[in-house]
Amino acid sequence: MVNAVSADRTAVKLRIDETDYQIQEGITLLDACLQTNHYVPALCAHPDLPTVGECGLCIIKISTQEEPVLACAEKVSDGISILSSSPELQKLRQKRLSQILKDHPHVCLTCPHQDGCDRTECTLGFSIEERCCSQFGKCEIQKVSHYIEISPDTPPYRPSHLPIWEKDPVIRLNLELCIGCMRCVDVCSKVMGYNALSSFIFNSRSLVKPMKADLTGTSPSGANPGAGFKESGCRFCGACVEVCPAGAVIEYGKNGSRWREKTKSKLNFSSLPVPPSKTISLESSNLSFVPNEPGVYRLWNEKGELFAVEGSPNLKNSLKEEIENQKNGFGFDFEVVQFYTQRANELLQSHLKRSGKLPDGNEILDDLY
Repeated sequence: MVNAVSADRTAVKLRIDETDYQIQEGITLLDACLQTNHYVPALCAHPDLPTVGECGLCIIKISTQEEPVLACAEKVSDGISILSSSPELQKLRQKRLSQILKDHPHVCLTCPHQDGCDRTECTLGFSIEERCCSQFGKCEIQKVSHYIEISPDTPPYRPSHLPIWEKDPVIRLNLELCIGCMRCVDVCSKVMGYNALSSFIFNSRSLVKPMKADLTGTSPSGANPGAGFKESGCRFCGACVEVCPAGAVIEYGKNGSRWREKTKSKLNFSSLPVPPSKTISLESSNLSFVPNEPGVYRLWNEKGELFAVEGSPNLKNSLKEEIENQKNGFGFDFEVVQFYTQRANELLQSHLKRSGKLPDGNEILDDLY
């Protein structure tokens, strides 16, 4: 039995996915799952904020109830058993994710060319308004969506032409990207104590605005946003930008990046849980379905970080060599593509653009030439 609670706190027995744990009594089942490395997706939850159950993604099955429940809304109690993942829960999460994405740009998340996209001209012809924002590649919604897997019947996003506040010099609020998770409102009021943001309802959706902005008597889609962050008492601490999972609140303007780095260094927020990688374990038994065809494979380290991108005229043979030579238990994924050198370069350039450096394995190879 694994102990996940300090000795000076009351511990109770909790079974998660057929494994027994000693867990602190009274914490949420979501926190219990994350403390014991059982990842449960959530977009409204944050380690430093109260959970509000807005996103509805943290659905789990609990032994004491017939219907699935939200892990953030249930507390740990002695002797219960929970299931954090199953095909049934996957479908329920996909259904809820579809409801979130219908009001948020997401076409890039399902594009087959997303990894090699240069983010300038869309190869499928989608307008800029329909594409993902500048957070693409480091976006929390993107990571959670890839883990849950977007359902094919997810409704297409259609712009609502909601207000954008960009009158303040270093911060912008774009309601087209807002998913109503309320993290920014909670961190501003309950953590920082400034109360510069508030929530409002539009077309049955929860959205946020600067506290002093007046949208009454008119549709937000046709409103002049009016008062911004400064007029609403914002101290420009950057906390709302730090916790936003959707790119709705973000640094802005010529001094925005410098301001973000400065404020980020002063905030001491906990790291968010990272969805586990869905890569294939790099073992000989997993090569049975890898074809003897040209393509590109990617290697991932044990932390789920990209280690190397390689093109090959024969995927199975190359991966077999990787298995014989590797020492760190990497995972892998692959795609069959005739022009594998070009595709590998596209993926490397995309990674370089997002992270500022090549994957470690490719940097080593680059030094040899």
